[in-house]
Amino acid sequence: MHPPDRIFVISDIHLGVDNALTIFHADTALARFLAMCTGTAGRVELVLLGDVFDYLQLAPSLAFDPATAVRKTDEILVAHPQVFDALAAFIREPGKTLVWFIGNHDLELAFPEVRARIEARLGRTPTWHLGHEARVHELTGNAKIHLVHGNDADPFNRVDYIRLAEAVAHGGAADDIYPIGSRMVNQVLNPLKAAGHIYIDLLKPEEEVAVKLALALWPDDVIRLFARAFPIIVTGKARNTLDSLKAMLSGPRKTFRGGAPQPPPAPPRTDEEHALGRLFFQPGAPEGALASGELLDWFERPTPWRPGAPAQAFRGGHGVPLKLLKDAILRNTVNDAFDPQGADDLCDKSEYVSRQGAILVVAGHTHLARAREREGSYYINTGTWADLMRIPPNLARTDFKLVAQNLLEHLRDPSTGPSWLRPFRRLTYADIALPGGTDWSARLCRWPESEVDVLAVCP
Repeated sequence: MHPPDRIFVISDIHLGVDNALTIFHADTALARFLAMCTGTAGRVELVLLGDVFDYLQLAPSLAFDPATAVRKTDEILVAHPQVFDALAAFIREPGKTLVWFIGNHDLELAFPEVRARIEARLGRTPTWHLGHEARVHELTGNAKIHLVHGNDADPFNRVDYIRLAEAVAHGGAADDIYPIGSRMVNQVLNPLKAAGHIYIDLLKPEEEVAVKLALALWPDDVIRLFARAFPIIVTGKARNTLDSLKAMLSGPRKTFRGGAPQPPPAPPRTDEEHALGRLFFQPGAPEGALASGELLDWFERPTPWRPGAPAQAFRGGHGVPLKLLKDAILRNTVNDAFDPQGADDLCDKSEYVSRQGAILVVAGHTHLARAREREGSYYINTGTWADLMRIPPNLARTDFKLVAQNLLEHLRDPSTGPSWLRPFRRLTYADIALPGGTDWSARLCRWPESEVDVLAVCP
């Protein structure tokens, strides 16, 4: 495959419709960005690196059948005319190639009926990537550039794309083709958003920040939803699995597929055990944070949590709510959306790629724009075009009782809170130049209202 002169990469747009679950509000800005790509001279490849559509925002969230998928697709296409007009203009232009990846929020792209609807709207056929395989550009000297969505390295959102293809061949399947992260969205996060907690999926990473913060502030709502979604968490069975989960989560970490030898697969685990491990076991937790079994003990207290029952979480005991709040704030601070050199779990998991000759790995999935160097190779995360939120680190040093009531109100409706607590957008993308297919350079950029803001340059 002859490399193009220029590659633009964006990911995690999360197009939906105008409802309570919407997290994308940048149609005009995205249309302007796409027009810039169209007007760029030479051979240009535009890569949509997964989670372009968010089918989990449209009811029913977990319904994997072609009729429902086509209906949702049509609704999304109608809801964003500017975006699809701009994509259609790009793909019609000579020398322009549109590459479209599947992610973990848009598994419905696997249906040919869905892709046909998109192709009809665009007037052309994109290059579809419907599995975990990377798109690889080979440069002279055996150097490679790998493009991959990144959910394959995330146990919460890893998808069995072979099984997905088999389900499509049989006309659809039950909701068990969706990863545990999608079940969390459907059964916990979406109901919380519908109840007014609109911040819940804007704080990243969701399971480490948003869910813990919600547990601290709205324990009755969240525990009720968890009990319904993951019964193992609120029964005695949870205690029996904790030790094995510790061993599983302390072992070798999953990396992107291919390349370096992988450790033997762990024994089969249920979705409930995945959720239990991510919530209740925290390897390397800082001093004063929630201990491995402490939250589990809190869930197993004799007083049951029932809809409408008083929130026992704010009464004495182990101080779990305070620790949940501080831990959520700490993890949100470490994963600061404003720090392009900040922490990024996928960067560490992409280590094998550099060993296989890849000079650059570009991923999405985390919603956190990053540019990192690893021993002479480089990693860029393109971030997201969806809304984000962040919590200032100084709240971790504030007495829980003094901030809890304000957070209860402000996080339910961020427009009532201070400016630092309101949703924002960082419209980031990767810009890769390949002059002559030999040299290369890459930039992590933010698309602004006027002049492009370069956040980082590689190499």
